[in-house]
Amino acid sequence: VTSTSGNAIRGAGNPGVLGQGNNGPGIQGVGTVAGQFNGDVQILGNSLVIGSKNFRIDHPLDPANKYLNHFAIESSEVLNMYSGTIILDQNGEATIQMPDWFESVNKDFRYKLTPIGSDADLYISQELVKGKFKIAGGKARMKVSWEISGVRHNPGFNPLPVEQIKADGDRGLYLDPDAYGQPIEKSISGKNPEVLEILKQQRQNAGRLKTSNK
Repeated sequence: VTSTSGNAIRGAGNPGVLGQGNNGPGIQGVGTVAGQFNGDVQILGNSLVIGSKNFRIDHPLDPANKYLNHFAIESSEVLNMYSGTIILDQNGEATIQMPDWFESVNKDFRYKLTPIGSDADLYISQELVKGKFKIAGGKARMKVSWEISGVRHNPGFNPLPVEQIKADGDRGLYLDPDAYGQPIEKSISGKNPEVLEILKQQRQNAGRLKTSNK
């Protein structure tokens, strides 16, 4: 379906558009902006990108002319991070209470403590037990910034392996052939002939088309 003005496909229903792929994408978009969603997006599975995970808003100090971009932190582990501040008691101690669901979705906890206003020999006097961990070694009424992170492990969650062998049909192909000096024919997305032609046209228009000698 092709349109030079307006919508090539418009779906109304529940769902408006349904795609099912057999050994490939159910729906595939190609373009400078391959897809745009004005509303919430729900993904019941993993989200894979070769670029960065970002948010973009109108710049608060110049919303008519600028964007403000922020970027997600990357890791080889699936980590949840929580932080806050607390005032220590007269003994230079404090107990941090986490939500009741905390240990149901996290494990392998790591801690960071930062004294505010002066130095202190802060330490974790009790690791997380029944939703609580304890801080000690500070000064009376000192403000402390704390951070705790944990590896996600809620029921049904199965993270991707850090290193993964490509499927047989993807061996010798690339998610980003440009990054490795390979022609666009080596793109995994280009296994679809129609998509390959669009990718070629995009690169030709940009003056960076590199083709295979085959």
